Amino acid sequence: MAARPALRPSELVTWDPQHEETVARYVQELMGILWVDEGGRVKTTQHFKLDAYLRILSRTVHIRGVEDPRAKRLLMQGAAFLRLKKYEVQNLHTFRRALAAQAREYVGRQPRDYWILFPLHARPTELDGFRWFTVLETRLLVRGWERIRRDFDLDAFDTDTSVPLQGLTISLEADFTAMVAKAQGRDSHEAFREAANAFDLFCSLLNLALKFGLSTKRWGFQTQPLGPVLPPPVYGVFGSDGAYVEYWYNTARYQRYDRNSVQAKDLAAARKLARRFGASVGKNETLALVVEALHKYGEALQAAEWRQCFLLLWQILELLSLQTGGNVSMKRVTNRVGALLHQDQLVCDLLPVLYQTRNELVHLGRFPQGDEEALTEINLLKYVVDRSLDAMIDKSGQLRSASSLEKFYTHATERTASLSDRQRVIGHIRRNRAKGDNA
Repeated sequence: MAARPALRPSELVTWDPQHEETVARYVQELMGILWVDEGGRVKTTQHFKLDAYLRILSRTVHIRGVEDPRAKRLLMQGAAFLRLKKYEVQNLHTFRRALAAQAREYVGRQPRDYWILFPLHARPTELDGFRWFTVLETRLLVRGWERIRRDFDLDAFDTDTSVPLQGLTISLEADFTAMVAKAQGRDSHEAFREAANAFDLFCSLLNLALKFGLSTKRWGFQTQPLGPVLPPPVYGVFGSDGAYVEYWYNTARYQRYDRNSVQAKDLAAARKLARRFGASVGKNETLALVVEALHKYGEALQAAEWRQCFLLLWQILELLSLQTGGNVSMKRVTNRVGALLHQDQLVCDLLPVLYQTRNELVHLGRFPQGDEEALTEINLLKYVVDRSLDAMIDKSGQLRSASSLEKFYTHATERTASLSDRQRVIGHIRRNRAKGDNA
């Protein structure tokens, strides 16, 4: 069989013609802050400008086969430092040629196997009886810490993570359950991102099982996340042979990690829900929408700051009502959520009040003073979000595409008289077509 011809630079690296002037400008700006030393190495001292130029270019230029913004920025940086600055001619054409060469090298890499260590915020004994959980086609294996030490170079991991763990009154091996997942990637970051997507969703499902329909009340406390299952402070990346590669850390710092008690029924509920998000997600746009909403739900329940929690919960309503584009209509959000919940009177009366809180926070930076008042607003919004998520999961079997969901909202928000008239007209058309078919 003949080998497929390589893509030309103009096929591999593209941009919207209306942005060509912007791309050309920042290619020249980028070249202007780079210089070649006596040893032939490209350097710069303008790191702020480097970040700004690469950020603009990575959002404007498209690289076929590369969607991750971080990977795009690294490819552009490599193309600039390793290739373009050393070319005699440095223009838009040679930029495309340099970036295409860099991208071919990256896309052509053979994926490698990695093992990712995820410390789950639950005591090891809580998961006795569970061997693995499958989420988004990724298997999260439950392992004892003794086996982790036997299979992976945990000593090197412990040494490297001593700094980010400094000051935390926790022990990974006493307060967390070891979960590992095998993932493939052209580099460790790509593999980590794939596996972390499944682990984060599992944590979201676990928090959903633990907190669904529940309000939180606290008095005289420091602000703490609503969800009991917090993201781990560190993660480990190992090669296929168990050799230590690197660690990742969570940028959110929590004042404390409570010792979690997760019951078997909650783990079973999370596993049952996870089964719905397997291979079918790619074929069901509504399920994919629910997965995105659940990721935001997990972020909201893990947020340590009430304002962030409130905005993330509101974003879920925007997402579920298909109002995440450039022209978001808050009136449409409230109408569609009301339709999703069968015009529940309490929800319909609550949403305008919560919408006012949202507007004051986004546009004026105001949020209820005092932890108790702020928590009340969050509890009320969470009540609506919980019910909306439940309703959308229920509808995902029948309304499988975004277009069918859009049609549902269009008709569900119409007046009853309009729906009756539409039903009569559609019935008339169908009867006429049936007569034609039988003629």
